[in-house]
Amino acid sequence: MTKKRIELLESPCGVGEIYRAGEKISQVTYRLSMQQEVVIKESQGKTEEVDGLKSMTGTISITEGVKDLWGENEFALHLEDGRRVGFILCGGDWEKGVFQIRQRGGFY
Repeated sequence: MTKKRIELLESPCGVGEIYRAGEKISQVTYRLSMQQEVVIKESQGKTEEVDGLKSMTGTISITEGVKDLWGENEFALHLEDGRRVGFILCGGDWEKGVFQIRQRGGFY
């Protein structure tokens, strides 16, 4: 039997920057949730857990710079701790500059 569960790895929040094509376009506050799927395999009385895919979702609020990100799709969020992650927009309030985001690619 195979089961799956999602584990919360971390929930970073802070102030970061949005880049498009290598150019800083906005400053934001962010609240992210980083999860990992874990596959649980049960066979012959033994249980094995295998780490699966990692994903990131969250919310950004633009505090300075370009607020209308409509029509764009190539962004990188630079976190306070120096990590960067590509993301896409999943919805939001275009006028207020508050967006739900989802990871696109890995951290770098």
